[in-house]
Amino acid sequence: MKKIITTLIISLVIAGCAGGLRGKSNLTPPTELDLTVPATLVSKSWQIKTGSQTAKESNLRFYIADDGLGTLYVAGEKGVITAVDSHNGQKRWEVKTQSPLYTGISYSQGILLVGTQDGYIEALSASNGAQVWRQKLLGVPAVPPVGNGDLAIVRTLFGAVESFNLQDGSEAWAYLFPRSEFSVRGAAPPTFLNGNILIAGDTGTLSLINAETGAEIWSRVLSQPLNGSYMGGLRDVDAAIIVTPQRIFVGQYLAGVTALTHDGRKLWQAGKGVYAGLAYTGENVISVERDSTLQALNAQNGTSVWQNLDLRGRNLTKPVIVRNRIVVGDFEGYVHVIDATTGILQGTTKVGSTGFLWDIREIDGSVYLLDYSGTLYKVSI
Repeated sequence: MKKIITTLIISLVIAGCAGGLRGKSNLTPPTELDLTVPATLVSKSWQIKTGSQTAKESNLRFYIADDGLGTLYVAGEKGVITAVDSHNGQKRWEVKTQSPLYTGISYSQGILLVGTQDGYIEALSASNGAQVWRQKLLGVPAVPPVGNGDLAIVRTLFGAVESFNLQDGSEAWAYLFPRSEFSVRGAAPPTFLNGNILIAGDTGTLSLINAETGAEIWSRVLSQPLNGSYMGGLRDVDAAIIVTPQRIFVGQYLAGVTALTHDGRKLWQAGKGVYAGLAYTGENVISVERDSTLQALNAQNGTSVWQNLDLRGRNLTKPVIVRNRIVVGDFEGYVHVIDATTGILQGTTKVGSTGFLWDIREIDGSVYLLDYSGTLYKVSI
């Protein structure tokens, strides 16, 4: 089936960086840890060394996927995908994809989805890692491909949102965003809202797309460039979008957190730039800002509830919620626990030997973290 292209205007600029910006002059130095903070709040359940390694300097984002039945899936830039039993940490299988990976991994209806550095989306069987199908994309995949049970959806650095039949890879439709010359990468994966697809562009827009046709339902500009410089023009959405029964929360690289209704009406915008991720407690939105300041914003109006500066400069992961606590990892392999109500640092425990990838995962009260060496950890709080 030939793809239906629903938006025709696109920039010819297709270059993109492979992650966050670097530089000696603008990096916040890491805060030294307070040795009086308890180190016993976090306990390690298991760890397993996998072949799913990623170089820290690549700044690539790889998610931890699960099938809801006790199997976790991790991937690394060299193309190694590993399935692990979430209960005991035993390896179930490990395979290598046809090409090195740029992004991944997600699970949907027995299918695993990854994006390759040479511009393909690849689907594999979750039961054994065998390749199911592989399709060429309109550019390198910028975000982890996701599935909704029927379709696989991915956005590329070229600005194309492409969809494929989840089971056989046949082409469905493509939607093209205008492409910004100012972009870190825009690593937020597509998110589903009432059966349709929420997707962020790197020109400061958020769009809701009809999942069946690729037609635009609405599109909103989240922010304008701060100025004409490279840094001032960054409007990427790198943190995963959060959808609640009434709200959408989006974190941008410079503009902070934006709250919208499901029909795209902007309610408030607050905080500073977000890269690692967001979490939602039911009352507050928790953001890890670019300098690793932790901030809680009131979900109703965006006012600041608290800030925690204890971990600034420590390159924190996205936050996850475990009961009434916030859990993050850092660049040295420490796991930190923060009180979600007060923002007070409650625990700091050395868990890994290297830093953790940004996108840690909470499942049934346990936290799973993948470090750059390919070691996967399960911890309890």
